Amino acid sequence: MLGLVPWLASILACPAPQDTAEPEPPPSDPELLGPDRGQGSSSACERGPWGPELLSIVPRTDASQPNHASLDVTLSRAARVRAVCVQDSDSEEIHVVSSSDAARSHTLVLYGLLADADWTCRVEATCPRGGASREATFSTGPLPADMVQGTVSRHATLSPEGAYTLFNHKGFCDSEQVHRLVVVDLDGRVRWYWDGVDPSYGVGVVADYLGGGVVFSGGGNAEGAGPRMHDLAGDLLYETPEEWGLVFHHYAEQLPGGDLLSLAEAQDSSGGNTWEGFQVLEHDPETDEVLQTWHSQQAVDAGEGGAWDVGETGTPLNANWVSQDAAGSLYVSLCGAQRIAKVDVDSGDVLWTFGPGEDFALFDARGEALDTDDFPQCQHGAEVLGEDHLLVYDNGRDRVESRVSEYELDPAAGTATRTWTWTEPDFFERPWGDVDALSAERVLVGVGHCDCCSQMSDNVTRILEVDKATSEVVWRYELPADQTVLYQASRIDGCALFANARYCEDLDPGDRSP
Repeated sequence: MLGLVPWLASILACPAPQDTAEPEPPPSDPELLGPDRGQGSSSACERGPWGPELLSIVPRTDASQPNHASLDVTLSRAARVRAVCVQDSDSEEIHVVSSSDAARSHTLVLYGLLADADWTCRVEATCPRGGASREATFSTGPLPADMVQGTVSRHATLSPEGAYTLFNHKGFCDSEQVHRLVVVDLDGRVRWYWDGVDPSYGVGVVADYLGGGVVFSGGGNAEGAGPRMHDLAGDLLYETPEEWGLVFHHYAEQLPGGDLLSLAEAQDSSGGNTWEGFQVLEHDPETDEVLQTWHSQQAVDAGEGGAWDVGETGTPLNANWVSQDAAGSLYVSLCGAQRIAKVDVDSGDVLWTFGPGEDFALFDARGEALDTDDFPQCQHGAEVLGEDHLLVYDNGRDRVESRVSEYELDPAAGTATRTWTWTEPDFFERPWGDVDALSAERVLVGVGHCDCCSQMSDNVTRILEVDKATSEVVWRYELPADQTVLYQASRIDGCALFANARYCEDLDPGDRSP
C-alpha cells in the first residue's frame, strides 16, 4: 500500500474559529476544484486544540463510471478539507481535490482517474487545521468491454501542447458501437467518457470543454441535435428547445460572450425549384432568445446565383461549419458546393465567396499561382484565426488527397494566399474531419476514417498534433481499424479539466519523499 507523506505548508486563509457552539450546517454539494493556488499560510488556519477531527471517510465508486470516485468526509467541526489520492502502482499519478467552504460534511469528487486501478487517499482538515490525517483506499472498475482504445506514438524531441484530447467516436458502416464523447491523456489512456450522445444523430457531432466541469456538444442530424451542455457526471445542464422544430446538423459552438451559434436545415427555392438550404442561429442559452438568424434563401433572393442556386447547379450546399470573427461576420463552409462564404449578418449580404471561379485568385506563400484544384474541396473543420484568415481541413474530395491549409484572404485585391499547408502519404478521407489551432506553432488534426466510403482502406481514424514549422507529427493517436469514426477533436490544458498533478504543474501535492 502506498503511503503518503507531509502536506502542503501553504494553505488558504479562513476566518478564525469562535468559541461559541456552531450550528450543524447542511452537507455541501459535491465538490470538484482545480489546483489550489493559495500562497502563504495563515495563523487562522493553524492547528490548535479547537481543531476539527476527521470522524470518517467513505470512498464511493460506480461501475458505470470507472474514471470517477468520491469521498464522503465527516468532521467533528466545520472546516475545509483536502484529499490527495495516489494510484498505488504509479506514484506520479496524483489527484488533489479540496473543498471550497467550511462544513462538517463534504463530498469530494475525483474525475479523470484511471480505470481498473487501486488508489490510496490521505485526507486532512486544512482550515482550520485539525487533528491527524486519515487514509482511505478504493479501486476503480474496468472500462466497458466495447470501449475502443487507441495507441499513441510521439516525436523523439518535440513535446505536445496541452494534456487531454476530447473527441467523439461512433461505429459506422457495419459497426453498432455506441456514440461516445471521450477524453484521453497524452498516453492515450481513457480519462473520461460519456455515452449520452444519441446514435441517431449520426457521426457529425462536435464537442468542446467550456471549463468549470461543463462539456458542450452539438450537431448531428435531428431535432434534438441542437447545442447542449452537461456536467462531467453526464447530467444535462442545458439543451436547445426541441419545440423550435429545427433539424440541427453538423456544427455548433459557444461564442466568447456565451451565446450559442448553430446550423439548422431550411428550405430554399427559386424558379419553381426547392432544395435543402440552411440557416444560422445565434441564441442566448439563459433565455432561449434567438438573437439573430441568417438563411441561405437570403443569398438566393439577393441574386447571388452560382453555387447558391442549387435548383440551377444541382449541387447541394451541404453547410457543415459556421463561426464568427471579432466583428460578428459569419464564415460558413459549404462542403457540397466546395465554397466558404463570408456573410454580413446585419445587412444579410454575402461579402465574398472563396472557391473556384469565385472572388479570389489563389496563390502560394511564394506568390506563385495555384491551380483550381488547390481550392478546398468539401472542406469540413475550419477555424477563424482572424478577419479573413482561415485554417481549413480540406478533404480534397476530387483530387483524392486531404490536407490542412491556412489562408489569408485580401478581398480588396481579390487574392487569397495559402500561407501554410500540410499532408502526409495516403492522407485522403472523403467525409468528416477537423483542425484546431493550438498555438501559432501547432495544430490539432482530427481524421475520421470511413472503411466503407474511402478509397484508402489501410487508413485508420486518428488524431494528430502537427508542428507547423517542421511539418512533423508531434503526437499521433490511432484508433484500431474496426470501423470506428470521429468527426472532430479538441485539446484541453492540463490544469483546466482534472486535478491531476501529472499534467498540471500548478498543482502541488506536497512533499512525496519517503
